[in-house]
Amino acid sequence: MATEINTYNDHAIAATETYPLISNFSFWLKPQVGAELFNINPMETEWGDFMKMGLMTPVNGEEIIHSEAGSLFDAPVVASSTTVGNVYGTQSGGDFNGYQYVILATESHSPLTGTYAGKFSYPRQGQHILFRNNSEWRIAGTDKTTAFAHKLFLQKVQASMASLASTITLTGSTYGGDRFIIPTNSWEEATLGQQKGLVPAPKTYTSWMQTFTDRYEVTDLAEGNETYPYKYGDKTINYTYERGILETETRMAAYMDNGLFLQNKDDGNLSNIDPETGEARSVYTTQGYIQNLETNAQKIYYDTTPSVSLFRQIGRLRRSMQQGGKVMLWAGSEVLYIMEDFITAFGVNGAMVYNRNAIDLSISTIKTGGVVYNIKPLNILDHPKFGGAPGFPYPKYAIVAPMDKIADAKTNIPRNAFQIIYKKAKGVGARGHYKIWEIGANSRSGSGVNERANRVIKMYVHMGMQVVAASKHILVKPVV
Repeated sequence: MATEINTYNDHAIAATETYPLISNFSFWLKPQVGAELFNINPMETEWGDFMKMGLMTPVNGEEIIHSEAGSLFDAPVVASSTTVGNVYGTQSGGDFNGYQYVILATESHSPLTGTYAGKFSYPRQGQHILFRNNSEWRIAGTDKTTAFAHKLFLQKVQASMASLASTITLTGSTYGGDRFIIPTNSWEEATLGQQKGLVPAPKTYTSWMQTFTDRYEVTDLAEGNETYPYKYGDKTINYTYERGILETETRMAAYMDNGLFLQNKDDGNLSNIDPETGEARSVYTTQGYIQNLETNAQKIYYDTTPSVSLFRQIGRLRRSMQQGGKVMLWAGSEVLYIMEDFITAFGVNGAMVYNRNAIDLSISTIKTGGVVYNIKPLNILDHPKFGGAPGFPYPKYAIVAPMDKIADAKTNIPRNAFQIIYKKAKGVGARGHYKIWEIGANSRSGSGVNERANRVIKMYVHMGMQVVAASKHILVKPVV
C-alpha cells in the first residue's frame, strides 16, 4: 500500500470523494515500491525535480512580492571622464576646502532607477579606502547632494603614500575607472563614532502565477483504469488512475515546464473569450526562470571554442558575488559537452575533484577553487520541440545559482534563491498542488451529464516561478 512522502500532496478532499482520481503528478503510482516512489519522476520534468529538491512552496496571492537588498559590503569604482576634475582633484571652498577628493562612478550608487535613483552610496565618513597600489585614505567627509556623483573628501593615512594623481588611471585621454576597497574605519579618542547609517535601498520584485490546464476524453470503448489503495489516517482511499491519461499528463507537464522556465511575462494585453458567457477575460503569465535571468542576472559570454578559463571566469565572478561555498550549475547539453573537456583537463593537473553521483536527480559534483558545483542537466533547454529546437540557443546556456537561502531585505524571512510557487487547489478533485476531476454522462460521480457516453477528465494547476536572488545568479551564454 502506498505511503505518503510527498509533502505537496493533500488527501483531505480525496478522503471525502466516492471515486477519487489520481495523477502521475503525485509521483507515487506503484504502491509496491513504497517509499522509493517519491524518487520517481515519470515525466522527467524540471518542475518535478524542483519538487523533489524541496524548491516548491505554496502561496496565497496572484502576485508575490519580495525585496532584495544590495550587498552588505561594496568595492566602489571611481568615476571615468576626460575631465580630471570630474574624477579627482582638490576641493575649493566649503567645509573641506583644500582636501583631496574623488567622485564615485554611476555604478557605485543605488538604486539605479526610481524616485531615489542615485541618491545612496556605500562610502561614509570615517571609513578607509584602499587602492590597489596600497595608497590608503580616510574619508573625512562626503557630499552626496548630486545624484550619481557623490564626492568623497580624503585624508592620506601616510604622507609618503602615492598621491591621487599617481593612483588614478589615465587611459588615453580618460581618467578614472579605478576600483577601491573599504577595509575598515577609524575615529578619534572619546569619539561620537559613526553618525551616518546606511540607508537600505532594497529592490522590490514581483512573481506572477499562471494557470495551466488540459483534458482527456474517455469514450465508452476506451475506458480502463487501475485502483491504488492509499492509507490516510484511519481510512483507506481507493484512488483511481485512468490508464490512457499519460499523454495528457505529459503534454500538460510540458506546458508547465515551458511556462515556468521559458515563458515571457505578459504586458497585460492577453485575454480569452469565455465559451459560456462570451465575455473576454484577462490571461496572465508567469515570468520564466530563464527570462527572469535574461533581465536581472549577471552574464558571462563564451565563444565557440571555450577553454577551462571559462570555468575560472565563472569562479571569479561567483566569488565577487558572494554566492557561498556551494552552487547549482544547471546546464544545456552543449555546455555539458564542453564541461566534459573541462573535467578531463582539470583531472590531469589535479586542480578539480570530480564525483558522479548515481542518484535519480542526475547531479554530478565538481570541486574547484574551494567551491562545490552541483551540475545538473536542465532538460527544458534541450527538448527538440521546445528549447532545443533547431536555431534556438538554449542548449548552449548554463545557470550558476546560489544554493544558500536568501533573506528578504524587508521581512528578513529566509527564502530559496529560486523556487516554484503554487496555489493549493480547492474543491472536488483537489490533490494539493494540482486538481483532477471528471465530468460527462459516464462520469462515475455523476458530476455532469451530456449527450455523449463519455468521461472527460480535467486537470488544473496554478503555478509560477519566483527568483529571489536573480542578481546573485550568473547566466552563461554563447557570444551571438
